Amino acid sequence: MIPSYYNATIGGQPADMYAIALAHNITDPAVCHAIKYMLRAGKKSGETKAEAIQKAIASLERGLDLGKERALFLAGAQVTRSGCWATETRG
Repeated sequence: MIPSYYNATIGGQPADMYAIALAHNITDPAVCHAIKYMLRAGKKSGETKAEAIQKAIASLERGLDLGKERALFLAGAQVTRSGCWATETRG
């Protein structure tokens, strides 16, 4: 069951964040995650609007990092991780 703070009505029809993402052909998981946080901003008990926005920003930043890591990998660089950050090493 999808929590009510993710649901919306568009043109009289129910639409959840997943339907919205599909309607816009959004397939990037980080972007979907950010949309989820923005749609619930200020609606989820125990989470402020500012906290939800910060989580959305963090999701988008992580998505950018993953894109950079993928580009390095596809370019033949060896990618290693240290926490959440990846670095390129040339061998």
